[in-house]
Amino acid sequence: MLRQLLLSLVLLLGLGLAGHAQVGTGFEEPAGGSIDYVDAVLTTHILSNNAAPQPPVNHTYSGGELGFQTTFVATRTGITATNGLWDSGLGDAVGVHTNAVLVASTDATSWSSGQAYLIEDPDGMILLEFDEVSLSGTSSPQFSMDVWIDNTSYEVSDGANDRVYIALEINGGVTTVVLLDTDGGGAGGGNNGDIDDISGIEQVITPLSANLTPYIGSTVQLVIEVDFNSGSEKVFFDNITFTQGTSGVNLPVTWAGFKAERIDRTVQLDWATSKEVNNQGFYVERMLAHESGFTRLAWINGVGNTEQAQTYSFVDPFPFDGASFYRIRQVDFDGAETISQIQEVQSLSSSEIPTVLIYPTQVEEVLHLQMGDLSPDQHTMKLEIFDQSGRKVLTQSSAVSAFQVIDVPEVSTFTAGIYLVQTTFSDGRILHHRIIK
Repeated sequence: MLRQLLLSLVLLLGLGLAGHAQVGTGFEEPAGGSIDYVDAVLTTHILSNNAAPQPPVNHTYSGGELGFQTTFVATRTGITATNGLWDSGLGDAVGVHTNAVLVASTDATSWSSGQAYLIEDPDGMILLEFDEVSLSGTSSPQFSMDVWIDNTSYEVSDGANDRVYIALEINGGVTTVVLLDTDGGGAGGGNNGDIDDISGIEQVITPLSANLTPYIGSTVQLVIEVDFNSGSEKVFFDNITFTQGTSGVNLPVTWAGFKAERIDRTVQLDWATSKEVNNQGFYVERMLAHESGFTRLAWINGVGNTEQAQTYSFVDPFPFDGASFYRIRQVDFDGAETISQIQEVQSLSSSEIPTVLIYPTQVEEVLHLQMGDLSPDQHTMKLEIFDQSGRKVLTQSSAVSAFQVIDVPEVSTFTAGIYLVQTTFSDGRILHHRIIK
């Protein structure tokens, strides 16, 4: 899963509610928009809040309402007449809208008042991620929300399945509670089949709910994915409620900031915490523009317990072609997790693209080698790995292609230590990298 440059974004999760109060959002805190949202970028990127009266698509926790972040994911690239959130420069109805827009745009006759988050004709996928909520110390936490889906034909179109997916991710996705999954593939699609096969869900306000009691002590995050490409296909969400929980309080860390930026041919990541409770450490994770999930690059130890501000940094020495997305996954000693918001870093120029990207530099199970935009005379590679004494512990040769990923699971059997990874290409170029096992 998929974001514009946010090099100085500051996370304010530390402004959460005290105690075990109800937490959620009715989308009343950000001022709703009255016109369509316009964005002409057709690649995967984080959306930015445009000037009013365009609707907000991101919100930082305030006024007792959960924050959220919106990402456009390019699932229909190259399909004729798919213009993303542009549509002849007029945009699409995506983001938090006023009551007047909701009623006029959706014909939601059962809708009465207030604002909601509306998604219409994104020509790709809209990924909507909300702040994590801590269920620590709760007794009987429950979740509920409302969803309205237009009455139309959500099927397969332009090579992709029309889809509405709503889920609660427990402890960073270790467990997932799926509330709705309709992938537009017909009666066998998703966990409920196509939207047209679900009785009574279209053109009405439909409540969704979940009992979160089995997950007391965990963190939970609401994630919504919407993917379709027609102006007659619309959906909106409202009245998101966790009956018990806290946003950013009693979590293992209180985030104070996170940024990622290009410095020459590397990417510098800096993050900070203002408080840590039982914090074991952080995974640095990255996703490239053409990938569908994050990969762990490194592990950074945390302080554990402290009331003092802490700063951390990591340098990715091998940024790659296309946009790169970075996030920090924090893990405490009891397994609870928090995840930073995502930062995007602009791509390297073609002349800067490395021949091969090797990650993670601190490897546990599998080492990954990702090829660059190889020249025709670089399509054979010999891989050799040496231990600290210079002894060769692995050698293999293979044909490779541009942007191919080669997995090396054999490193899981290596003893702890520092290793030299040598790659020799058929044009004679030899590259060296160091990894830690």
